[in-house]
Amino acid sequence: MGIMSDLFPATAFADFVKAPGPNVRAAIAELWQKQARGNAQIEEHAVLARDLTSSVSRLDPATSIPTGCIVLSTAKTGWVAVYYNAIEGMSLAGYLARRFTSEAAHFRLMADTVKRQGKTLVGRFGVIRLEYFRDGDQVRQIINVNDQGKWRFGHNGEQLPFEDAQNYKAPRVVDRFTPGMLLTYLAALGLRPYEDDFFVVSSRQPAEGLTLTWGPQRRNEAAPKSLTDVRREWGLTDDVINHLLQAQSRPSSPRKQRG
Repeated sequence: MGIMSDLFPATAFADFVKAPGPNVRAAIAELWQKQARGNAQIEEHAVLARDLTSSVSRLDPATSIPTGCIVLSTAKTGWVAVYYNAIEGMSLAGYLARRFTSEAAHFRLMADTVKRQGKTLVGRFGVIRLEYFRDGDQVRQIINVNDQGKWRFGHNGEQLPFEDAQNYKAPRVVDRFTPGMLLTYLAALGLRPYEDDFFVVSSRQPAEGLTLTWGPQRRNEAAPKSLTDVRREWGLTDDVINHLLQAQSRPSSPRKQRG
């Protein structure tokens, strides 16, 4: 696996926006400052790291509420990627799209690892999600999620030219929007979140970022946890992650599953 795959599930979601990195960093800092209402200190880093490994290592440990983000230049001209260390997922793609009246995208990808141990459910429910914004407005959303044991699929907005809409009629809901389809759609948008050479991080184009230090009122909510512990608790073995991120754009093989 590559650097971005190795950091899964910290890399299970991200925002992409067509805007300069320093502007994106400043916009997030401004928003977080307003949302924190004086309960946090925000530090901007114009130079966070000069290589990809050092940059994304800032996502470990992960926290329940955000304590930072990284902004990375990409091979897609004019676009940057934003990753957050809030392990439950978050997105500012809509805010950034509106702020810069630009294109933006958000994805979330989580393996379905839930199983029962006695009377307790362990693991995570699967999620496959894509949002796309143009000129500041959301124009497309597609989601397939395991909602407490039952898969639910939905989409709204303008169908994009590369979509495999016929697949949305698959008999099993779980097959209507798959991890492979998500990765294929992202690639069609010029976004390759699990290919390390998609990210441009160097001495000339360093990663940028923010550090959010919460005050006493919310500090305990952060609950930092190593990605190793998260993977173990969520049932994300190397095999599970490899299968998820190397999925092909076709329905999964038949197996007994609700939905």
